[in-house]
Order: sequence, then C-alpha cells, then structure tokens
Amino acid sequence: PPATDRLSVLSKVAYVELIDSDKNSVFKHKIRLNEGIGQGDFFVPVTTPSGSYKLIAYTQWMRNAGEGRFFESDIALINPYQNAQENILVPQGDNTSIKEYGLVNDNKSVTRGGGLQLRTDKTTYGTREKVTLQFSSNRTDLTEGHYSLSVRKVDFTPPFLQKTSKNYTSKGNANPSPKLGSTIFLPELRGEVVWGKVVTQPSKSPVANAKVALSIPGQDFVTKIANTNPDGVFYFVLQEEFNDSNATFQVLGDGGTDYEISVTTHKPLNYEGFRFGQFSIDSELKDAIVQRSVYNQIENGYYELKPDTIKVPLASPPFYGKRGASYNLDDYKRFNTVKETFLEFIDDAWTKNVNGETVFAVRPYENTLPSNFPPLIIVDGIVLQDQQKLLDYPSRKIKTISIVRDKYYLGADVFQGVIIVETLGGDFYETLTDSYVSKVDLFTAQPRKSYFAQAYTSGTENRIPDFRSQLLWDPDIEMAANENQWEFYTSDNTGTYEISLEGFTKDGRPISIQKEIVVK
Repeated sequence: PPATDRLSVLSKVAYVELIDSDKNSVFKHKIRLNEGIGQGDFFVPVTTPSGSYKLIAYTQWMRNAGEGRFFESDIALINPYQNAQENILVPQGDNTSIKEYGLVNDNKSVTRGGGLQLRTDKTTYGTREKVTLQFSSNRTDLTEGHYSLSVRKVDFTPPFLQKTSKNYTSKGNANPSPKLGSTIFLPELRGEVVWGKVVTQPSKSPVANAKVALSIPGQDFVTKIANTNPDGVFYFVLQEEFNDSNATFQVLGDGGTDYEISVTTHKPLNYEGFRFGQFSIDSELKDAIVQRSVYNQIENGYYELKPDTIKVPLASPPFYGKRGASYNLDDYKRFNTVKETFLEFIDDAWTKNVNGETVFAVRPYENTLPSNFPPLIIVDGIVLQDQQKLLDYPSRKIKTISIVRDKYYLGADVFQGVIIVETLGGDFYETLTDSYVSKVDLFTAQPRKSYFAQAYTSGTENRIPDFRSQLLWDPDIEMAANENQWEFYTSDNTGTYEISLEGFTKDGRPISIQKEIVVK
C-alpha cells in the first residue's frame, strides 16, 4: 500500500494477463500470493502473431481503482514460426526499431540506492563454465526483503522501456474508493473466491437459502458447503492450495434435480484505455532470429531431461482431522457388494432400511444423544447424495473406507458421522452424469515451481545439447545479512548475458541491479 510502502497482505490472489494490440486477452493466469509475494511462468502459444503486447497484473481489489492503476509493461513479440509478419512491418520513422544487442557498459555493477555490490569472479567465460556470483551489502536493511535473480541472454535491444522494481511504485495511490451503488470487487482476503448462482428450472427464479456443496477431488480433496443468499448467490473461499481444476457443485436435499447451478467466470477487464506502441525489426537480424528459433526448438526437444519441478504444497489436514478408523480392503476378505463389506467388518457404520430404501448410518460416540442426521458420504473427494450409487459401486474397485463417528457441522449443514471412500482408480468423478451435478473446470492458480538449474559435475551431461538462453532464474531468493553467493553454469549459446537482481526491501524500497557477462 502507498501509505506504508510495504507489501500488501490484503489479497491472496493476483491475476496476470497478456493483451494484444486488438485489445484481446492472449492468456490469463492466477497467481497465489503469500504476504504480497507470488511467482509464475507463462507459455505464449505458437499461434500468437508478432506484434506489440502488454503484460498486466492486478488483484480483484485493485480493480475498484480502475485499470489505469494496474502494473503494465509493453512487450515486443517476434514469432518466427509464422509467415505473416504484417504487424511489425510498419513505416520507418513512425516506430522503434529492434537492433542487435551490443555491450553498453564496462561490465561494472550497476547499483541504485548505494551500499550494494554485484560481482562475478570473471567478466568473460567459456561455454559450460561455472560462474560464481556474489552480492554484498554493508547495510542489513537492504538485504532483508524479497528479490528475484535472473541471468538471461540479451540478443536484441528492446524497443520499449524495460520495467524494473523502481517502476512498480510509479502508479501513485491505488487505494480503491468504490461508491455505493457501483460494482465492487471484493478482495480475496483469505484465499481464492468461487461464486455462482442457483435458479429453478425452467422459470430461472433465484433460489434462496439453498445448501450448495462444492467438491474438488484429489488426494487432498476439498469439500465445502455454503448457503445461497436471497438472490440465489453462493460464495466459497478456498484457503487450501489445490491443483485439480475438476470440481462439482450440487444442491443438497430433495428437489436438487429442479435446480440449475451456474458458476461465475472471471469478469473480463475493459481494455479500451490501453495504448500500444509500434516497432519494426532490422533486416540484418534474420540470421540471429533464425538461430534463436533453432536453439529454442532444440531445448524444447530435450525438455524432459531438464524439467522444472512442481513444489508440492504441504498436505492440508482434512476437515474431520485425524479422528476415525480406516479400513484397507486388501487387508480383508473381499466381498461382492458394498453392503456385505459394511456388514462383515466395518465397525460403527452399517446400512439400514428407511421407507423402503437402503441408507447408510454411523454410530455416535457413547454417552452422546442419538440423532436422525444422515452421515456425510464422500467418494474420491466428491460429496455423494445418491447413496444407491455407492451401494451399486463394485466393492473390488474400492481401496479404503474410513469412518468418523463425530457429529459434523460443515458449512450450514449437520451430519452424524462421515464415510470417506477412496477408489483404486480415483476416477469416481468421471462416473457422475446426474443432471443435478454441475461439473465445472475451475480457473485454478499456477503451481509453484523449482526451476531447473544445469550443473556440469559428473561429465555425463556433456552428450546433451545445451543452448539455454536463461542460465539462472530464482523468483524468490533468500539473502544473508552481508555476503551472498550463487553458482550457475554457462551454456553453448554464446553472447552477452545480463545478470539482474530485482525486488524490494522489507520497508518497501525498490532494488534494481544489473551486470553483464560474456560467453565466448
């Protein structure tokens, strides 16, 4: 926030978009934020034409201040895989020209703010050679903060101003001040927000006070229940990290088949206020562009040998905690039906006949008042209303059954116990075809990654082509008080490389340091 110059903890989600000069969104991504810090990477489709683009970033709460207060950066994109290049063939004199990059300084470190120094053991390196990089400061207040470190080849002089940390603070006061009666975007204060509406069929009238269940399957499944407001709108706040975009929404209780559930998608921005520059390329760059394209294709071909790794989030404890008993069905005699399985060896849960229907029940703890509440049944993370589906499911396909005897208050609903079933294939989601179950592909946040770092130590890697243009990328480095050291290896891609350290100190001061090295 501008009032403190410190990172904001208000929003837990950021949005990043690439916009083309026709005011269309090329891609849109969600980034999870932890105390104002997030990371991600973005694949530009090969169908994207050459031209001028803008990269913008914002939170839902920032939208109340207007698009003019977002972070934005101009990007020149050259797509060598397409023949049509009309977008960058503009008249000379009316544009900025991209030219081949050359050394513009004497390889001394560039510092902003004083008290900082970026050093390498040499300024010129051979291919596949180790580089030792040191960052030092005589002020601890400058090392305490959040920083990213990049080492990337600079082939061409960019036609547009390259944004640094110093530019992030140039938008002025972006505190929103929405007026009553206007559309207000709520901050995603506790996590990702998913919302939608329940209406009746066929009249499309809003349904108030309906219980809506959200289920996201997976190993660490997410189960939530919410009530609709008088307008039929429901909200879910997802504090848990999840990477499965499959989700189901269903109205609990009788009459669910008479309802229709719609989930609201991310409302697009108004891009009309964006202005795009023009650029052209020098005809002498043809060979350099072709070479870079070939190197990219070789690197893509060997990506499986140089993969980034997903940072698996810490498993969130299930809402029912560690209580309950779990039965691995392979440890027991397999019975033909689920009903027989519960009868033979599942303790504290059974099936009974109620008004001609077979239903499940869970025994409450001793010395507690009995209740007529049904149990909550979850199969592969999906809340199951039609208990007959579980009774008809082949017991040979079930891996485990867990029984929890507590009375649970989940959202606005009450259950006597929980029955959790995990199938061997984990594919129960695919069997759901009921009209009252709405399957939705959620707009999920990008997973955090640990990025690949090449090292030449054993000698076995020498047979693998190495034409990396990005020698090092660490989006969230940790620095010691005074001296910090990193090591990375050059590739067979010769040329000039820029080392760039960007970020903010703990008190919000922007830090931007660049240094060049040469690989021959």
